[in-house]
Amino acid sequence: MTAQPIAQFFKNDNATVAELSRLPRWLQIRLASCPRPPRKGIHPWLFFTARRLFAYLDEPAIFELLWTKTRDRGHFVGAKEIKAQIENAGRSLEQPPNGRRAREL
Repeated sequence: MTAQPIAQFFKNDNATVAELSRLPRWLQIRLASCPRPPRKGIHPWLFFTARRLFAYLDEPAIFELLWTKTRDRGHFVGAKEIKAQIENAGRSLEQPPNGRRAREL
């Protein structure tokens, strides 16, 4: 099997493809794996994908990318829902893995 260029998974403008080219290959594959309707799982996909994107992009860029990817797969997730998942993902990064907050010194 030959490797296919990642840009083929993204039908949108050159700016989106340019941003994607800066991302690690594993994250590009994750973005290409957005669930198709009627399969469920779009909200967990949004949350975990946004969480991983925070290391590479700011919130507006993450929103634009997730908005584009959900539309490419036929999902019509509202902007409010996408923003909520991005905010939740950002908040989850601020907490230690065990869920406890560090004590103030």
